[in-house]
Amino acid sequence: MMKLYIKEVATAKGYRNAKALADAMSEHFGVGVSYTTIYPLWNDEAKLWSRATFDRLCEFLNVPAGLLIQHVPGEGELPGESKVKRGKGAKAGK
Repeated sequence: MMKLYIKEVATAKGYRNAKALADAMSEHFGVGVSYTTIYPLWNDEAKLWSRATFDRLCEFLNVPAGLLIQHVPGEGELPGESKVKRGKGAKAGK
């Protein structure tokens, strides 16, 4: 499972909540960075996100991606997901 540390890094840099981060990013980049995009990332609830969004977070917070995301082996499944069972003849990695 992947664990996001955006809230921890952003609060350490002075952003008290997802809205403050989204507003500051919007001002910095000159384009709207949606609160509805940042909020699930902030709360480690996002299942999917764009590479562009993650790149902007890294650039804005001035940190490498490894500080914002970590693989936690054996932590189980994400909320609302079920484990996929492979049937006979299923190919690994697909």
